[in-house]
Amino acid sequence: MLFIGTSGVLGRYVPLPAPVAIWWRAVIAVVLLYAYCSYRGMSFRMASRKQLLMVLLSGALMAGHWVTYFFALKLSSVAVGMLAIFTYPAMTTLLEPIVFRQHFVGRHLLLAALVVAGVYFLAPSFDLQEGGQWSVLLSGCSPHSFTLFAT
Repeated sequence: MLFIGTSGVLGRYVPLPAPVAIWWRAVIAVVLLYAYCSYRGMSFRMASRKQLLMVLLSGALMAGHWVTYFFALKLSSVAVGMLAIFTYPAMTTLLEPIVFRQHFVGRHLLLAALVVAGVYFLAPSFDLQEGGQWSVLLSGCSPHSFTLFAT
């Protein structure tokens, strides 16, 4: 929780380019996860080619999530980046019925629309020459890739 809670501030104020910051964040995560899994005796062997492809796809989606999120933080304020990224529950509400072939729930659609309206009002301006709008657009891409990863 400490890493998730501080990701906005660190992503904005650490004087590293976004790809470099993400690279080091991933390296630290791999080392810590490897140490934990080794300590617990967990295997890293993939059962099938399909499982390997799913792991690679998940990694690509998480990479897309983090890259767009950190670029959004560099372009605008932490508040704009954090609020826009946490629209992923609304994205999940829209994607889950399609993926799992279920019916849309009216109140979920209404809540998703309210979230999108909130992000619309959150945008500092609608001039693409300014960083705030690009931040909201990139922060909008981030929850899409996270939702695909989680679904």
